[in-house]
This record gives sequence, C-alpha cells and structure tokens, in this order.
Amino acid sequence: MALSLAEHLRRSFDLATLKRQARTLKTARHWQQANHLMLRCDALRTTELKLYRQRYDTRVEIECRRLLHDSASTRRELKPNWIGQDRFNAADLLRQARRNVLTHHENRLGRLDALETRELRRIVWKAARENQIEGTAQDAFTRAVDRRMGMDRRQQRRRS
Repeated sequence: MALSLAEHLRRSFDLATLKRQARTLKTARHWQQANHLMLRCDALRTTELKLYRQRYDTRVEIECRRLLHDSASTRRELKPNWIGQDRFNAADLLRQARRNVLTHHENRLGRLDALETRELRRIVWKAARENQIEGTAQDAFTRAVDRRMGMDRRQQRRRS
C-alpha cells in the first residue's frame, strides 16, 4: 500500500501535532504515559532502521527466492511451450525484490506511526476529558447549597 504524498504529510503532521499536545499535558500520570509511549516507539523505530540496514541483503535474497518461486510455479495455461519466450530477467527480479523489501520496511514504520498516533490520541483525549470534568461537581454543589433568596439567587455568584 503506497501512500500518496498528501496522505503521508497528513499522517506525519497528525503525529507531530499529537506529540506537541502530549508534551503539554497537565497531570503527571498522563505525561508519563505519553512519554513512555513516545520513548518506546522511538526505540522500536530505531531498532527497525538498524535491522533494515543490517539485514537488507538477506531480505533481498529471500524476496528474490520468493519471487522466483512464484514465477516458476506451473500455470494452467493452454499454450504450447514453443510459442512463449522465457521472460526471466535477473536485473528485473533483483529490482522488484529491492522494491518489495523497501515497501515492507515502510509499511512496518507506517504501522508503528499509526500505533503511536492512535495511542497518543487516546491519551490526549482522555486527559482533555478529565480536565474538562474537573470542577463540575464543585460547581453543581455550589449551586445546590446557595442560600440566597429571590432575585439574589438568580444572579450568578462570582468566584474569587
């Protein structure tokens, strides 16, 4: 699944925005969860890049074998053998294997970014919801125990 440039930029911007929002969380628990998630995802991303560089040749070789096996499998075509030509080209096979290895690597990084985005969105949303709820019970209690009478009660009390 190749992403368009606009989709790739949108996802990158969403992740950067969520990281920025996560750095401004008020409670220590939310900040710790977001920081732990970002550090874990950065470590996984670093590990993936390191393994990609270290095992690139092996992955390309395995992908070449897979592509060769897939292309060499018998097909149920009703063509005489003497009509067709052998379309095997080692350079094309190697190029396709390299392309597949790079695509798989980008997909793994994309899934990691999607996971980080989803979890950060959950943490930021939860923190915003908890911050919004904070103080509503106190306001309701203040309104319930208001002992003023008549017109005075209809006017809002100012918090100091």
